[in-house]
Amino acid sequence: MTVNKQNFHQRLKALRIETGLSQGDLANQLSVEHRVFANVTQSMISLWERGKVTPSILRRVGLAHFFSANYQYDHAEQQLMKRAKTFEMLFEKENMFYDYPVTSEEVIRYSRLSEYQREWIKNAHLYLLGGELALEESMALQDITDPWVRIYYHQGAIVAALVYEKTEDKITIVSISAINIFIWKHVHKDIATLPPKTLIRTRIREPSLSLLLRDLYVEPEEYSCGTEIYETSIGHLYHNTFVKNMLDNDAYDFRLLRYELHKNEDARILHEVI
Repeated sequence: MTVNKQNFHQRLKALRIETGLSQGDLANQLSVEHRVFANVTQSMISLWERGKVTPSILRRVGLAHFFSANYQYDHAEQQLMKRAKTFEMLFEKENMFYDYPVTSEEVIRYSRLSEYQREWIKNAHLYLLGGELALEESMALQDITDPWVRIYYHQGAIVAALVYEKTEDKITIVSISAINIFIWKHVHKDIATLPPKTLIRTRIREPSLSLLLRDLYVEPEEYSCGTEIYETSIGHLYHNTFVKNMLDNDAYDFRLLRYELHKNEDARILHEVI
């Protein structure tokens, strides 16, 4: 059964009980995992479940995503989501109906790439960054000269590449390029298999990804060349309930709505109405 504004209080209680969480447990987990729920308490959960208070649409959608449930929008909510979905999420403009599943992989040092491999990776990186920062510049900014490259193939054709440097306890991401969001998720799921305590360091240029990391309580360490540098652990990032739901269930509405409300004053006004 889907979640909507009318049945929210009933569905919230049912989903919480099905998951085996107390009201206090739910409040604590929400507040720890996402900044949108930073001030949520057990008493607030109780008010929501009894229908005494209805949280904002952002929190309603976020809670639906937390429990991997679908949210059904009414007409007014649809108008807001329509605005939110006009934003082209990372790689979504390159999405395809067919996901071109990965059939083989190869790990090789950058210096040993063939000319074809090197050109594919360089061009894909430059294209996804809007032509603003070449791959070699990204490498130089991170003092990396000969990174590892994991190449993903579909029947012999390159469909994604992960450029990185790795030590025993840290992975530094130089570039992730993929032909569509399905394969982009495949790459991230590979990264997520690293030990939870492994540190992950990456440069972020795309604003909605920066906001997502800040919402997960990861603050940028520095800003340079139009990018922000973030560092956190694999466990903190990929074991987060909201991130797992995006990768496993294509649940992007919460992220898109959050970004729309963050950047657009008109959207915030509409958000307050519904």
